[in-house]
Amino acid sequence: MPRLTAQLSPLLTPELLEKLKQAKVRSVLDFISQDPEHLILKAGISYKEVLYLRKILMSQFSSSGLNGLELYDNVLKSVAVLPSGCASLDDLLDGGLYSMEIAEVVGSVASGKTQFCLQTALQTAANGQTVLFMDTGANFDIVRAHAMLTCKGLSEEEMETILGRIRHVHAYTASEVLGELQKAEELIESEEADSNSIRLIIIDNISAVILPILGNSTLEGHSMMSLIAKAMKSLAYHHSIALLVTNNTVTNMNQTLKPALGKAWLEVPDVRLEISGESSVQITPQGSSQRAGDSVRTCTVTKSNKMAIGKTANFLIADQGFV
Repeated sequence: MPRLTAQLSPLLTPELLEKLKQAKVRSVLDFISQDPEHLILKAGISYKEVLYLRKILMSQFSSSGLNGLELYDNVLKSVAVLPSGCASLDDLLDGGLYSMEIAEVVGSVASGKTQFCLQTALQTAANGQTVLFMDTGANFDIVRAHAMLTCKGLSEEEMETILGRIRHVHAYTASEVLGELQKAEELIESEEADSNSIRLIIIDNISAVILPILGNSTLEGHSMMSLIAKAMKSLAYHHSIALLVTNNTVTNMNQTLKPALGKAWLEVPDVRLEISGESSVQITPQGSSQRAGDSVRTCTVTKSNKMAIGKTANFLIADQGFV
């Protein structure tokens, strides 16, 4: 809050301001939060004057409350849905990825996690939104991205426009990921009213940078993981950003697969999706034909507050992406 000045009220004379300064009451917040008896004793003003000044300052600087309808309207204005472009996945996700949420895709190596990220990034960019793609392992394949767009029959000019909306950065360590998230928040704050502001942030692969530091120093590693999670939540909740992260799987003591980042990470994502290997289900999406080289995958919801846990969708990884 701003500093106390004579312009705020006629009662705030230079003499009173000096006394308040000596009592370490320099800002509006300092004055409002102080006990009235302390102000009376230190500044030599009456109880009535203290109450009057507090009323004036709070009327100028405190926010007014919102009723339930106003809060609901604010949510509707701030929430956006970013479709992946794959009908079965978007149906599973109730339309796509939601702003103000962190979605996590879990799967083994070559299960399709990066393809999921690439597909969603291209679809979001095609819809006119800006994407920040944070690459922790040189997984972003611009040739594959160009090929996916080519399969859609787009012109070179259209493809250049779409690819130009994807900001690709490398982040090979946890500290670099944290730094990029902090820079992204600063950039978004400077572009708050800009239609080109970032709407989707992708981190592929988050476990690749966190697991190594968890192994070396538990305290230091968990501290860094907590800072990254806090930065992600700040971007999601304060700036209405959708975040998409990928997480590898590891084998536990029972020889079954589990997410590489354990229980400490469980509360970070709002939505968790698990991609499993080839499905026995044979599907032929409308407008495409399955070929021998196409891979069928199953995506399962394992965490969500709005989707049914255990709900699944099958999709193909084809030349044009997920179908």
